[in-house]
Amino acid sequence: MTKLMEFMQGEMGIKIASNHNLRQQITKVRKLIGRTYEGRKLENIKEHVLAVRAADTYKDDVQWYDNGKQHSTSAGNICIDGAGCTRVYNN
Repeated sequence: MTKLMEFMQGEMGIKIASNHNLRQQITKVRKLIGRTYEGRKLENIKEHVLAVRAADTYKDDVQWYDNGKQHSTSAGNICIDGAGCTRVYNN
């Protein structure tokens, strides 16, 4: 394998990144994808909360406290995901 890589780099002029550089590139790409996903995830949560609150059958938010801080949770029929009721927290 090493001789093949030496041939490709030397005789053919093909640049091959080292394993270390390839791992760094993969890590960078994964981080960028993660940042993009997190941004879209937050937008989806906001849209979901608005849809739940706009439903005709929606009663009211559930109010609760954690360490003296008041929180408001929206939950409704629209958020049934097959595994039970998913609550979206709107702090």
